[in-house]
Parts: sequence; structure tokens; C-alpha cells
Amino acid sequence: MDSFQKYINTFSPISKSSWQEFKTILHTKSVPAGTVLCKYNSHPVNVYYSKSGYGRAFSLDKEGNEFNIIIYPPHRFMASMSALSQNFRANLEVQCLTDCDIIYFKYKELIKLVEKNDEFCKFYRKALEYYLLKLERSNIRYVTSNATERYLLLKAEAPNIEKHIAQYHIASHLGITPIQLSRIRKKVLQTKKK
Repeated sequence: MDSFQKYINTFSPISKSSWQEFKTILHTKSVPAGTVLCKYNSHPVNVYYSKSGYGRAFSLDKEGNEFNIIIYPPHRFMASMSALSQNFRANLEVQCLTDCDIIYFKYKELIKLVEKNDEFCKFYRKALEYYLLKLERSNIRYVTSNATERYLLLKAEAPNIEKHIAQYHIASHLGITPIQLSRIRKKVLQTKKK
């Protein structure tokens, strides 16, 4: 729980008394790789935080092909925020790519805390700002960077990612084929050796 509390405090400090209140809505569990936390076209209720393990959010095209939208390294929130906040059906699926130790809570219970406690209101606003800016940077990066640059940025954010998840998931996230990823990795390794 300590790593989670530290992560929360990076957005905005939460006092001991508020943290005790927050703990009343938190739950923990360990889940195996492949566990779906938010099913496509469902009405999700929970927000998840990965204490350990990697996850992904992916969408499906009309033919049922998967496209990774987000790769979640450890110590990140995992959820379909648009579905939770707007009470929509999820337009993506959230899945654990590795075994994960997770903390989760009901989104509506968090909102109750946000509405009555200024500390949670500030945390929620700062967290939303952080993830909005991250999404904006990611979108800009996707359209202005080549595949090698996107790969290097992903590696900077999650240096050991290739030890934990399959190459085709990384390739899907980068918008390339596994063969293209293999070529990029080889080129990057050769550049480092020079």
C-alpha cells in the first residue's frame, strides 16, 4: 500500500486522516496474466492501480482486430475513464498482460470523497490533468514521430518492458508490425554499440 500512497501523493498530498478514509474504499487482489479488468462494451465500475505487473487498454476494429491504445507499466491507474465518468459503455478493454497485484476501488466511491473533501478534489483534478497531458503528448508524438522515436520514448518510460510483455503487444502499441519492431530493435542495438 505504501507505493500506492506515494503515487497518490505525487499528484497532491493527502493527510493521514483523509488517507484513512480513502483506505475504507480500497481493495487488493492478485490476478493472473490475461485477466480482463474492463470488458469491451461493458459498464465498468472500478478504477485499478497496478502495484506490480503490466496491463494494456486496447480497442477492436469492425473485423475484431485488436489495437493497443495504452501500455500500462507498474504503478499506473488502469481504467476506461470516459466510460466511468460519463456512464457509457466502454469502447476499449483493459487487460493484465502479466500477473498483477492490483489495488482497486469503485469510481463512484472516489467521486463521493472528491465531492466532500478538498484534498481528494485537488488530487482528482491533478490526476486528470496529468493523464490528459500525457494523452495529448502521446497523440502528438504518434503523429509527429517515426516508429523508432516512438519505440525509444516507450523504452524511456518503461525500460524493462520487453522482459515482461510479448513483442506483438509492443508493436501494436507503436502502430507497427512485429517484424518492423524487430528491425528497429536491431538498429537501436547496433547504434548503442558504436
